[in-house]
Amino acid sequence: MRADLIDTMMLRPVGVLTASLGFLLMSASACWFARTGWAVAWLVTDLVLLAARIVPAWIAWRTNSRVPYRIARIILLLASLMFATFGVGCAFSFATGIQELQLAATMAVMALFTGLAIRWAALPRLSIAMHVVVGAPMACALAGIGAFVLLLFAVLAIGSIVLTVQNNRTLLAVLAAKRQAQQLARTDVLTQLVNRAGLDIELERLAGTSTRSVSLLFLDLDGFKGINDRYGHAAGDRLLVEIGARLRAVAGEQVVARLGGDEFVIVLPDAGAQMAEVMAAAVREAITRPIHLREHGALVSVGVSLGCASGSLAVDGAARLLADADAALYAAKRRRHRQAARQATSRNAA
Repeated sequence: MRADLIDTMMLRPVGVLTASLGFLLMSASACWFARTGWAVAWLVTDLVLLAARIVPAWIAWRTNSRVPYRIARIILLLASLMFATFGVGCAFSFATGIQELQLAATMAVMALFTGLAIRWAALPRLSIAMHVVVGAPMACALAGIGAFVLLLFAVLAIGSIVLTVQNNRTLLAVLAAKRQAQQLARTDVLTQLVNRAGLDIELERLAGTSTRSVSLLFLDLDGFKGINDRYGHAAGDRLLVEIGARLRAVAGEQVVARLGGDEFVIVLPDAGAQMAEVMAAAVREAITRPIHLREHGALVSVGVSLGCASGSLAVDGAARLLADADAALYAAKRRRHRQAARQATSRNAA
């Protein structure tokens, strides 16, 4: 959640550039009107800090990735330094007595408070600290005008801090709802396994991270329809939930998906045919163990048909591997049916 907050609110290049340009405009104005060494030092510092902040954010945006958390923390530290120099620079600008600079400094600090309340609401404690870092030097400069002006400034600063806290709560609620919605969209409601949409996302992710072999184990329950018809849909659901739990236990950290009905897929990254056969044997043993339907006082069992396809997601594509695994599954079903038919014919002949 913290990484989402930082990435969403504080590391987007457009936001970083827009805010930093406002800082540069103020320091450039100080150079133009004051023409002093501190103003030049302020402008140079802003340029250096802007470059250090914008480059990592821009690279992450171009590559459609996130800024690494360690670098993100450095960027936040640089932003804090930029705010500190901004607060001192605005106070110095106000103290020059130049009306244009006094007006610009006051407006700039108020604008920054607004930005802190909105974009920095992701990290409220840091935002509040930046309110103090920027506001304290400016308050010292305003104190020379009179207590009323200083009081008005304090009220505005406190109001911005309150708004920061409120925005943080709203942002947390929105991100939590977004994450929950994404989870629901990718999860099978009954078994809590990954659904078809979630499987597609996982396969796409694997295709982008590895060109090595991936095995897809496609399985279909045998005898499920008979149990569902005899004991009802509630019993069928109970059986599917139990099967899902067993598959999770067997697969461990590997992705297990329910495609619908009684069809499931297990994704085995970096696995060849031999490892897939080992997993298939474990799956068959787990599924064929009897299941107790407590509501009916019945002990039932189902069989399983399995098909496997191995290849590279980056080369063959997820759709091709799924189709191959599905074809292997139904080939296995046909072989078993033919074998059962031959056995029945032999018994009748006898």
